[in-house]
Amino acid sequence: MIYNYRQHAIKRMYERGITQADVEAALSTGMVIEDYPNDYPLPSCLWLGYIGNRPVHIVFAES
Repeated sequence: MIYNYRQHAIKRMYERGITQADVEAALSTGMVIEDYPNDYPLPSCLWLGYIGNRPVHIVFAES
């Protein structure tokens, strides 16, 4: 799957030492904990995944 990252996400990933591979792993093993159906420009959700034992929250939208 191809993921597009917003500039804000890239900045936060850099600050927190999170790689694209970490995000992909967290998305593949995590779960949706909250839906945002009215988000703009696309409906999104808050995803909880883990990088090893470290929990990470990801706001994810599928286009």
